[in-house]
Amino acid sequence: MHPIIRPVAPVLVWLLLAFAAQSQTDSAAFQRVLDEAIADPKLVGLSAAVSIGGMTAWSGGAGWADIENRVPETGHSVHRLASVSKSITAMAVMKLVEQKKLALEQTVRDFISDYPQEKPITILHLLTHTSGIRHYVKPNEADGMEHYRFLRLALPIFENDPLLFEPGTKYHYTTYGYTLLGEIAQRAGGYREFGDLMRELIWAPAGMNDTRLELVGEIVPHRVRGYSIYADREIRNAPYTDLSYKYPGGGMLTTVEDMMRLVQAFDAGKLVSLDARGTMLTLPVLPGGEKTIYALGWRVGTNDHGFIYTHSGGQAGTTTYLACYPDAGVAVAVFSNVDGTGEQVDAVTGKLLGIAFATAKK
Repeated sequence: MHPIIRPVAPVLVWLLLAFAAQSQTDSAAFQRVLDEAIADPKLVGLSAAVSIGGMTAWSGGAGWADIENRVPETGHSVHRLASVSKSITAMAVMKLVEQKKLALEQTVRDFISDYPQEKPITILHLLTHTSGIRHYVKPNEADGMEHYRFLRLALPIFENDPLLFEPGTKYHYTTYGYTLLGEIAQRAGGYREFGDLMRELIWAPAGMNDTRLELVGEIVPHRVRGYSIYADREIRNAPYTDLSYKYPGGGMLTTVEDMMRLVQAFDAGKLVSLDARGTMLTLPVLPGGEKTIYALGWRVGTNDHGFIYTHSGGQAGTTTYLACYPDAGVAVAVFSNVDGTGEQVDAVTGKLLGIAFATAKK
């Protein structure tokens, strides 16, 4: 006996067709932004994704993921994430806080008893860049080539250097502070490898199947080649750098599509509770009463579109930006495979956000 097939109501058909037409229009508009931007001679490849209302509305690419082999950029091209890695590490730390494996007020010496700094540096200080630990100051320090098998082996790079100020009294951005934070999180969670910690607590729960640490020699499907602009304005392959000394603060590989999955899971309370998320997005107050621009792994603020949390990144062969407007239900990630292209990435992000806000209001 055949099932009875009932005709679809004409109004429903019209609504479905209208939605499909609007979706195609928006996708074309998003893609056009990238296609126009890639004409800039400083750019090689762009990858971007847009989330609206908790769903990925569009992802795409323009230009080349690999110039020499003529491989095009797409929404699933794998880029170096650079400093946006800090936001993901911060989520893992907050997950450990919720599991009561560490606390924000605990100090470095609670986990590394022989850490050379006597002044108490807390987990909160590390998360908010108020520890006093220095950032890069030595020539070419951000472009190291030495490989560190474990995070703890990278600590001597900075751990004996004087603190810049009393912990908790000022803000000073530091990738090294996140290296230390990652080592503490790994110890507190009982993980042998930092990548295992991230995979279990964040990447897998968020469905980020294309996210990993950049491990030397590993074959990575869809990985882009990174480029640099030299003094003669010529585009060349970016110099080799080993990211093992800063995996927690700048050593992850991912896609723009995975970044949308991350934001959607974070905003829905699927990675950390909504209360913990609120803590992460609250600016700390310094002793003088002033607030910094950096919360727990995120830069936060407000503008005409409401509350925003965001992070940017840049290192050899990559420039990245993630902007999230949870009140409007809009998020955008834009990656370039050329370092030093922050101005271009910011412009693309702004245009994509403009289209996304208009779409979200419809």
